[in-house]
Amino acid sequence: MQAGRTRCALGRRSPLAHARRHRRDAARVQLRAAWRALDCALLAAMAAAVALGALLCASASRVGFAQVSRVAGWLP
Repeated sequence: MQAGRTRCALGRRSPLAHARRHRRDAARVQLRAAWRALDCALLAAMAAAVALGALLCASASRVGFAQVSRVAGWLP
């Protein structure tokens, strides 16, 4: 053993365990990236719904409330 290292040889991980952990960490990174894409898509859908709602409210007096209620029925 070298002077700066005091770790026991029994405390080291086997190469197989190290590879398994590395593969699991890589899968987590890919999962996080997928969640980011899903979050962006959901955020864009919510922003579009809010913008459509604002447009419906702004155009209700010009178009007529019957038409607006028909279109608003499509919204969740």
